[in-house]
Amino acid sequence: MRKGESKSGAELVPGSHAQIDVWCRQRLLTLGSDFPYGQHYGSQVS
Repeated sequence: MRKGESKSGAELVPGSHAQIDVWCRQRLLTLGSDFPYGQHYGSQVS
């Protein structure tokens, strides 16, 4: 999902990556996770 690909061939629309990143970062903070999301997926912060 993070790559913007699916087995059905559907692509993510522009801006979806940023929305996914924001949601994932917020969820990781809520969970108290120390996963280095920015290091693993890039350091873009929205």
